Amino acid sequence: MTRYLLDTNHVSETIRPVSHLRDRIRAARATGNVFGVCVLTLGEIEAGIVQTAAPDEYRRRRTQILKDVRVWPLEPAVGRLFGELFRDAQARGHTLGSVDLFLAALCRYIGLTLLTNDRDFEGVPGLQIEDWLATAAKS
Repeated sequence: MTRYLLDTNHVSETIRPVSHLRDRIRAARATGNVFGVCVLTLGEIEAGIVQTAAPDEYRRRRTQILKDVRVWPLEPAVGRLFGELFRDAQARGHTLGSVDLFLAALCRYIGLTLLTNDRDFEGVPGLQIEDWLATAAKS
């Protein structure tokens, strides 16, 4: 069993009208894998939804996918890890946005694999990353 945190790019794909990723997540859940998001990702998704011509339809699909995933909270210890990751990234000359740093910290804190196609995360030590969008594109 693997526990996954979905980055915004993966959640965005799941709320499209047709989504092979949504189907893959549901199939993976059936075999015991666990998927989740955090409220920061949901905020980024909402920022995208309000810019669409059909926000109610996208919100309906977002609500549907939230039935299949959990929302992991940001504990105070995640904030401490955020600071450490920020310091380490600065020391290496690598920059990540605040939301990305929080996602990385959350993954490290509770042992999640991050589903993302954002290559900026590759510079975060100890972070497990998978890109299901790339593998969906190949199939």
